[in-house]
Amino acid sequence: MATIITTPINITANATYTDPVYFVDSGAFTISSGVTVLFDGGVVAARNQIFYGAGKVQFTGIQFEVYPEWWGAAVNSSTNDCQPAIRAAILSGCSRIRLQAADYWTNSTIVNDQSGVGIYLEGKWGQNGTGANGATRIVGNFNTGDIVYIGATSAPPSIDNYPRDQVWFGGEVTRAVPPLAPAPGSELSGAVGIRLKYTLGAQVTHSTSSEHSLAYLLDGNVLTAMSDNKAYRTVSGVGPYTSNDIFWGYVLNGNASIGLAGGNASTYLERNSSAVGGSPTVTQKLGLNCFGLFADTFIRDQESADLDGLQLTGAATAYGNLDVSIDHAVVDQFPNFGIKVDSLSASGSLTIVNCYAAPTAVSSALACLLLTGCGGLITAKNNEWDCGFNSAASYNCIGEFFYHSSGFDSCNRITDSDRPIVLDTCNNFRITSIVNNPNHDASQAAFYASSSARGYVQIMTSGASGAFPQGIYLSGSGVQYCEFNMTGVDPASTGGVANKLYCNGTSVTGSGLFNGDTDLASGFTS
Repeated sequence: MATIITTPINITANATYTDPVYFVDSGAFTISSGVTVLFDGGVVAARNQIFYGAGKVQFTGIQFEVYPEWWGAAVNSSTNDCQPAIRAAILSGCSRIRLQAADYWTNSTIVNDQSGVGIYLEGKWGQNGTGANGATRIVGNFNTGDIVYIGATSAPPSIDNYPRDQVWFGGEVTRAVPPLAPAPGSELSGAVGIRLKYTLGAQVTHSTSSEHSLAYLLDGNVLTAMSDNKAYRTVSGVGPYTSNDIFWGYVLNGNASIGLAGGNASTYLERNSSAVGGSPTVTQKLGLNCFGLFADTFIRDQESADLDGLQLTGAATAYGNLDVSIDHAVVDQFPNFGIKVDSLSASGSLTIVNCYAAPTAVSSALACLLLTGCGGLITAKNNEWDCGFNSAASYNCIGEFFYHSSGFDSCNRITDSDRPIVLDTCNNFRITSIVNNPNHDASQAAFYASSSARGYVQIMTSGASGAFPQGIYLSGSGVQYCEFNMTGVDPASTGGVANKLYCNGTSVTGSGLFNGDTDLASGFTS
């Protein structure tokens, strides 16, 4: 039979309620320190405080959801710290914590270190969401550190000991004060919106993280799913290190040691976005920053606007960076680079497919795709690098730039770039991209290589008459053991057949440096 509580009751000894308990009118429990009240039959109550005191409340699996208001959370009040109430709800044993469409202010980090516990906020994609607009906001009243921390607070002995299956759904995590810009080298300890650390099977979905240095930070996790989230920044940072006022939307720190899994493993990011609005004086704007021993990492439909897109920095001298994929990323109006891959491990494998990148009209824009110091195997196919907006302003962003790298295969579409394809000190490569300049006359050949060996090049060019000074230009004596197929180089786009291939300033034709019968044997197909 149900128990109905209509007046305040002091609980001074451990108690168990096997039947449902209804709290009505002024009904409440004040639980003494060291005392635990166990509800086997569940609790039914309005969203107001029913638990007082320092004692504990525990639910069994029959309780569908609980509310922080039961422990005293007062919404829409900047003077009420909701963190203790939310923490009590997390520790209550109920797997589902529901927050209403309102502002929950907190003066310290909300920690969810309990397996199977999900926190559900109202509203989705709430860039402008507030309680009045039907969304939940967690509002941090401090300028550095984490607002939300999901996972173990210290390194467990093994992955089997990680907290499992935690969920963060909906709403917005933001700050009431500008973030404190981190000291150089201490970025991971700065103002973080949501941090996941030492988790197994965690999910973050339909959430917004705003006004932080790092919106989302993944650190030493396994089997993480993040989907349909937003990260944005509109305010400038403060403090003595404003020269390092960064905004990183999604950060995958692969430097945690979790055995063969590397630093983050089996990570699934899908349909997440980053943006900067207004005029914050952010010194580095980066949609996604992934570094260290990441493995089995799958990034799909990642989108960013007015900031650099995706940066992957591998562990060049270590075994790792295996099975990594970027698919359908959109990087619009980037200031420096679209997709940058640096120091991929020699054992690494990376696929970049179906992506789009376009630079803004600034001189700092270097390349849509940039590879530096990479080993392993990299495939970049069916991507579109659109440099038209940049070149129209007389800047020279590169379509794809390969520097001191090896083992890459590129077959993409490059439009209106002043310097479409550049290789410098590379080896073991294949380039079969399409270069089209209908609106811009490039200052450099469609394909330019220096000191690069053991490669195959078969590009196609099209565009306005004389859009490229040359189709393929080879510089220096280091370009050797390569095959160049110029059949796809349209002579109309290069101002004539003689400009299809140049080597150290000299046109290479059937009657030029090589006789017609020796062209193919020497690696040239005209």
